[in-house]
Amino acid sequence: QPSQIPTMTIPTIFLDKGFDAEQIKLLQHAAFDVGFFYLDGHGIDDAFLSQVFEQSAALFRLDNKQALADKVLNRGYTAMGEETLDPSVQTTGDTKEGYYIGKEIATTD
Repeated sequence: QPSQIPTMTIPTIFLDKGFDAEQIKLLQHAAFDVGFFYLDGHGIDDAFLSQVFEQSAALFRLDNKQALADKVLNRGYTAMGEETLDPSVQTTGDTKEGYYIGKEIATTD
């Protein structure tokens, strides 16, 4: 039942307000207790953000996403159900796709 689904307010971090004690406390709460947050006041152009979302959607529409995975460096594409956030309470994988990025390093490191 939709009425039984818990809801919450997503914390918003305002980068243009500086990092005073209140913002730091909010960031810690968002990162450690909630797990995600909005960033506002970042100065990134809305048109550029729209392009990023368009490219993200195009990536996840690709048929050959598995070819984008690098299991050695834990980068690239992860399929629906491939990861399990909390195996102690989950019997199936997570209902999400993902694309991991990171600093480029040599495979010999």
